[in-house]
This record gives sequence, C-alpha cells and structure tokens, in this order.
Amino acid sequence: MDMSAKKPEGNADAASIVRFRADMVAARAKKLGQVADATVKLQAALTPEQRKTFDQIVRHAHHRHHHQRHDQSRHHGEHGTDGHRWQHEER
Repeated sequence: MDMSAKKPEGNADAASIVRFRADMVAARAKKLGQVADATVKLQAALTPEQRKTFDQIVRHAHHRHHHQRHDQSRHHGEHGTDGHRWQHEER
C-alpha cells in the first residue's frame, strides 16, 4: 500500500482524517485491481479442475475474512478498533 500520505496528527480536523482514510482506501483499491488483473492471467493458465479449486479457495478466503471482521466488530462492541468509545447523540 502506498504509505506516502502522512497520517494526520492526533488533533487533526475531520476533513483531514477523512481525506487520509479515502487516500488509503484508494491505494488499497488500486492494489486489488492489480491482483484482479493478475488473477485473470493465472486463471487462464489453470486446468478446469485447478480453476474450480482456486475459485473455492478464493471464495472461502473471502468468507473467512468477512467473519473475522464481523467477530472483531462484535468484540469491540461500542468501542471502535482504536479503543475510543463511540458517542451517540439522540436528536
């Protein structure tokens, strides 16, 4: 991931924090695009049986990753991953 974007200071404003996060997500999306392109080339070289196995592995990895993230959010409860408590305001 491109880490050229400097992480905002602890007292940064909301816009700076969100811009940093957007830049990190964009860098991640670019990397995933490269992985997708490489996957197309790999699949072309596989036998039908190998491709079937590869597809199952990739599906399973996504499924496992989704559950890990779900478990983490349950583990953190009302606290974010950074340990700060979320504040909910009634309107």
